[in-house]
Amino acid sequence: MAFTLHIKDSSNPKVLAFMEYVKSLDFVKIIEEEKINYPSMSDEEIIERVFVTRQEIKEGKLISQDELLEKIKKW
Repeated sequence: MAFTLHIKDSSNPKVLAFMEYVKSLDFVKIIEEEKINYPSMSDEEIIERVFVTRQEIKEGKLISQDELLEKIKKW
């Protein structure tokens, strides 16, 4: 039997106590998945990026899909 739990607020003391209890059971095997940290930008960086992109579109500075993918990697 397998269960998957998705817990939104892992800092809730009740959640922490529940997880400790579950981990203590000898018939339960815990498999923790690696969390993926996606790159993020601040609100200010997003606004600046949108401004720059709009200017580039107005100026006709269009790029290919491959160029776009390379540019995204640098964000």
